[in-house]
Amino acid sequence: MSIDKKYILPFALATERAAYGASLFVGKNDKIAADQAAVDEMRCQLNKIPIKGKIVIGEGELDEAPMLYVNEVVGLGFGEEFDIAVDPLEGTNFTVKNLPNALSVMAVSKTKCLLNAPDMYMEKIAIGPSLPNNLLDLDKTIIDNVKILSNAKKYNSR
Repeated sequence: MSIDKKYILPFALATERAAYGASLFVGKNDKIAADQAAVDEMRCQLNKIPIKGKIVIGEGELDEAPMLYVNEVVGLGFGEEFDIAVDPLEGTNFTVKNLPNALSVMAVSKTKCLLNAPDMYMEKIAIGPSLPNNLLDLDKTIIDNVKILSNAKKYNSR
């Protein structure tokens, strides 16, 4: 079941706004303010989308940061229902120390298609469409998974 393409831009804009909010604190050594700005921007944008969204993986409780919390309802409250996993600012320390590689992350699925997880650190791996289920394995090394993915993509593009 795919998501209507009309939602791609509004969801992408939510991550862009979160990144913008965090960018105001680049190099300022204020982790809480950077996190809060990213969260506030993402929440504001999500709440403009005509959806019934629920945060199923949020961030904040574990490290006492500002958050979009698990089970928080977002969107305008009408329209399609979605489960949403977010990290408005992945790499808070990078941001506040003016280092590269921070990003804003969001995964969206139809309702009941994402794991509703407690706030905890976990390893995650995701790949695009048109690839076999269970192709990659967190127990394998990154190098092994990249080789497996590369071979699968070569095979799928023929």
